[in-house]
Amino acid sequence: MVRSDNGSVFPRNVFVRAANLHASLYDRVGDRENCFDTTLVHLTERFNGKEVYLIGTMNQSTMLAQRTKKLIEEIKPDQVLVQAQPVWWEKAKLLQFVDSQEELNRYESYLNKDGHKWIEYYWNTRKYIFLARWALYWQTFSWHFRFGFDFKFWLPGIEVKYACEAAEKSGAQLRFLGTELNSVTTDRLVHETRMNVPQYFWRRLQYTQTPYSEENASNRQKIAQAGPKAFTEKCLDQHLINWYVASTEIFFPKVKEIFVDRRDEDIFKEIDQSEGQKIVVLVNQWHLEGIEHHWCNRYGQLPRSVAFEEPINPIGDMNLREGLFQRLYNYVGREIASSYTRGAPSTYADWIIGYHRESNWQYEHRDM
Repeated sequence: MVRSDNGSVFPRNVFVRAANLHASLYDRVGDRENCFDTTLVHLTERFNGKEVYLIGTMNQSTMLAQRTKKLIEEIKPDQVLVQAQPVWWEKAKLLQFVDSQEELNRYESYLNKDGHKWIEYYWNTRKYIFLARWALYWQTFSWHFRFGFDFKFWLPGIEVKYACEAAEKSGAQLRFLGTELNSVTTDRLVHETRMNVPQYFWRRLQYTQTPYSEENASNRQKIAQAGPKAFTEKCLDQHLINWYVASTEIFFPKVKEIFVDRRDEDIFKEIDQSEGQKIVVLVNQWHLEGIEHHWCNRYGQLPRSVAFEEPINPIGDMNLREGLFQRLYNYVGREIASSYTRGAPSTYADWIIGYHRESNWQYEHRDM
């Protein structure tokens, strides 16, 4: 549950692309934002002059990793916060000549071997029940979205490595926020017993033949055909990330609450309590909008998801030209029909309205 001091009144994870802003539906469907723009948010506050460069990563793109490294070297921040463990960086810094995500994937088992150790609070029976339940739920999650065995977006990648190297080179203080599945998140999963597979299948039945199912099938094909790297750079902008978060809230609500909502709060508190005027924060991309909303709510700003450069068009996709011609045809048609009787039309009300107003002469002029 989001607490009142960090809550935001603006809707989050809105994945519709500029609704009612363009007249054509196809302008919105085919639109994709640039990966450099959609993964970087510049946050400021007017009280202490703090600047936060919030970067989102899916740990798949070497190109975006080079962008992050160059950004840190140019702005020379006071602190750099990364979503990784200190033990991971102690191992990754030894891989000096690894300069691509594809090459770093070969050391995956070595880097993430001791990332998180189980803390025993209960009897082993409770532990094994949790592991079995979580394994079944994770398999269901993977089967639903079909990310593929090579798309491990939750593990630190080359972008985290480049950020740590650039931080040490520029003299910035390096702080670690912990991996996605850290000890705090694990404890929350252990205590959350409402993750069950039957609920998923019931939701799946409810959303059969809906846009969610169709878009999920389309995204599966994109991942399978393009691969994780190209999918991250070409397709996975903030709108699509928001779609994944919203879809997770429908089919896996407790996963979204633990891995997105509560983790957003934890990371935002670390950022807000950090000292320094310039801070670079590298987090997983699905945390971008939540952290931005917390920041804007704290400092009285407007999130970029609800700040449109142009005013919203209330007419939306309504075809004005077609509507005007329809009115013209109605007027001419009634004149022609009344000419046969050599009289005047009894009414000029349009034939396509939902109800008739012929008996209410006071408001008839509105349909002319």
